[in-house]
Formats: sequence, structure tokens, C-alpha cells
Amino acid sequence: MKLILSFLFAIVNFAANAQKQALVKQLNSFIPKGFGLKDTAFGDLNNDGKMDVAFAIYSLKEDNEAFEDTAMNMSRPLLLLIQQPDGKLKLAKRNNNLIMCKQCGGGMGDPFESLLIKKNSVILSFYGGSSWRWGDTYGFSWDATIQTWRLTKEDHTSFQGGDPEATTKNTIIPASEIANFNFDNFNINTLSGPGAVTAKVTAVKCFFYNAPNTATKRKAYVMKGDTINIVREYLTYYDTYFTNAKGQVSTGYVLKKDVEKQ
Repeated sequence: MKLILSFLFAIVNFAANAQKQALVKQLNSFIPKGFGLKDTAFGDLNNDGKMDVAFAIYSLKEDNEAFEDTAMNMSRPLLLLIQQPDGKLKLAKRNNNLIMCKQCGGGMGDPFESLLIKKNSVILSFYGGSSWRWGDTYGFSWDATIQTWRLTKEDHTSFQGGDPEATTKNTIIPASEIANFNFDNFNINTLSGPGAVTAKVTAVKCFFYNAPNTATKRKAYVMKGDTINIVREYLTYYDTYFTNAKGQVSTGYVLKKDVEKQ
């Protein structure tokens, strides 16, 4: 039985590799002049049983050692190609603002980590920082009702490089809080701001949460009349920080209903 299963697995694996090679040969026609291939992933993107392709491209200007474009205007497009019944690939989607720029990883260099296709989803991971490190993962899953890939996964990790075991913080964003994002409108460069936008606390007590999730409520809170800084907006929460009179900073998520944006 084991020999039979091994033989069948080998046949399936051979067929999959042959299909990949056939698709790879088509990729060059989708790469614009002046761009190179950054990474490629294979798998079924739209639940039709066929192998599709997600691939990231980058400007060849990045290969220049003197390249120092930190303005985030040197895009790294991500393209989704769907296999047609005749085996040919067709461009389904392209997003120029989904992959972080070469300089966006800070001291760790290029933040791009991986591109995967898994269970009709395209998944991107990034890693960067300096003494404090961070890791971000975003997953877009096929939604037949809107005929595109909806953002259903957003995970964040941070830790101090010298003591990761004691300082690691993992934040999982519920899919309900990011349901307004999809492959078409997602822009990784505008997700978070420097905290210049403020909000006045209107609730008697506005509690902090470790994630935009009611189960992560903390004892820490700010009082009515306090001013907080908004870093990121979700559907029902703000990612914020608060600086008290002593200069001490508290960070966390607060319910939007408890504050009024200024």
C-alpha cells in the first residue's frame, strides 16, 4: 500500500511540476520593460481547480547599489494571473501598492519576506526594524460575491532584538475589522500614520485593548476630555497612543464610539 501511495504521489507531483513549468514560460509577457521578477507563487487562486500564479515585480533601478528611493513611489506591483481553460494565463488583478518598498525595512534592509498561495488566498509577509523588530502578514482570500480577493488576515509581531522571548507581542486583527479592504483598494503605504490625527475622549472611561477585539480589554484607560493620537483606523477601533502629563506613553486600541476625531 505504501508503495502504491508513493507512486501516486510521485505522479501527482510530476504533473504539478510540469504544469508550473508551462505557466512559467508565459510569465515574461506580463513583465513590463524595466522590471524584473521579485517572487512567484503557484496555486488555485479562485477555487476553480486550476493552478494560477501570483507574482511580484520590481524596478530594475533597485539593482543599482546607489538606489536610495525612500519616498515609496518606486512601486513593486503584485499581479494575479488566472489560468484559462486553454491553459493560458490571463491578468486578473494588479496592485501597485501592496508590497513594501526596498528601503521600508529600516535597519534590516529589504522587508519583503515571502509570497504564497494557500487555500484560494494570496499571502504576503514582511519583516524589518532595527533594535525593535516587526513582522507583518496580510492574506487576501477569494470572494466570489465581489469577484476579488478580500483582506481576511492581518497579523503583526514586534519584539526587542536583544530579548525576543520576553518582549514579543503578537497582534491578530479580526477579519471583521478589515472587511472594507480588498486586493483592489489596499494600499500598504497609507495604513498607518505618524499619529498627527487626534481624538478627544468622550466616554467617562475609554479603555485600551491589546487588539481590536473585545476579549483583549485591559485595565488601563484614559479619561473623558483626554486627547489621544490615532495611528490606524479599523471598522470599530482606533490604534492609538496617549502621552500623559509626565511624558509617559500608553499604546493600544480604543473603541471609536468612545472618542471623537478632531
